[in-house]
Amino acid sequence: DLAGHVREKERAERSMVSSKAKEAEAVTDQVRIRKERTELDERITEQQQVNATEGTKEDLKDLARLVKQRARSNRDLERALDREKAMRKKQEDLAWDLKKNATDHVRKVADIERQEGVVKELREKLEAIH
Repeated sequence: DLAGHVREKERAERSMVSSKAKEAEAVTDQVRIRKERTELDERITEQQQVNATEGTKEDLKDLARLVKQRARSNRDLERALDREKAMRKKQEDLAWDLKKNATDHVRKVADIERQEGVVKELREKLEAIH
């Protein structure tokens, strides 16, 4: 059973490292997406100005494409924010699991030591009888 505690601790520690890396990736994605979105907003504004003065069919298609890209960028940003939040929650859960595992491990070791003491006493009594 102690080996199980050790394996669980190692698994939780690996998951914690993985979660931190995924959280960092989500934050990096957010920065990248926000930059792309700012550039898209500038291009949309420019295209709207072009459409207001010249407004060919091709210009309207370009504007629609840019607006669609911005909507996709907004969805990507939301997903990145959700991933970051989920990874933080997972890290909190894993930290709690690690703490509980450590407490359980200490308790289990104490139980085993107590049981070994009882067994030793019983052996000594048995030897005294023989």
